[in-house]
Amino acid sequence: MVVNLPFVAWNLRNDWDSLNQPTTGVDSPVTRLGRFFTELMPRALGLRDFDDDWTLGRGIGPIIGIVIVVLTIVGATNLWRRGRAERVWVLPVVIAWPIMSLFGNLEYVADGRYGMIVLPFVIVDVVVGASVILRRVSRTAFGSATVMVALWVAILVVPWAAGNLGDRTGDPNADVRGIVTRLDDAGITRLAGNFWWVLPVEYASDQRIRTEVVGNPYVVRLPDSHRIVQSAEDDRVAFVFDATDEDLDRLRLPVERYERQVFGRAVLYVPLTA
Repeated sequence: MVVNLPFVAWNLRNDWDSLNQPTTGVDSPVTRLGRFFTELMPRALGLRDFDDDWTLGRGIGPIIGIVIVVLTIVGATNLWRRGRAERVWVLPVVIAWPIMSLFGNLEYVADGRYGMIVLPFVIVDVVVGASVILRRVSRTAFGSATVMVALWVAILVVPWAAGNLGDRTGDPNADVRGIVTRLDDAGITRLAGNFWWVLPVEYASDQRIRTEVVGNPYVVRLPDSHRIVQSAEDDRVAFVFDATDEDLDRLRLPVERYERQVFGRAVLYVPLTA
């Protein structure tokens, strides 16, 4: 509550403007609520990947999910019985879901990011639930904590990481910085393209480079920058695409009038007139 006071105060002074966020949400709150448990949290926990496949298979994955739900209930019940102070770890797990379902943007569940809202509370409840059960077996708190850490890493972290992280190592921001450097060298301050690339470029350049979202997903987060790039001259706008979605139809000029460069998974097109 304390760290969010400035955010709440800003909203109070601006008619809760943060609620006026761009969204393509079409699902009802009830539908979103259901997807939180079938898609969002399994991804946040590492049970499902970006392609919606179960990390450990359709047989084992759902079973582990059910075990986590049971442990959460056991832990939450135990904490609730302990008294008022411990109930702070229980209430968010109960009331957060219906509140989250009211926001259209939270229908996006492809990478589990919005599961972070409740994940800390779920983890505490799961650990308490597992500890209650394990202590009845081993009667040693150290044993239950050690077992919990080992199981969590072995079941929820290692399999997902092995199948999704890939074999690249090094600076994860190197590609974005490479794009910024190339545009600076070319004197280009306007960039259009893939949502997942243009926003990091604008951020990394401290808005020295303004960006426009084109293609998929078409979600405009920075409307001022979007309008600035739209009104720019065609030969002053570079384009960046993901390697898996190189949509040349989006280019404003014929493709032969661009220099093509690759930065990891990003493909950059710089006008030759720059």
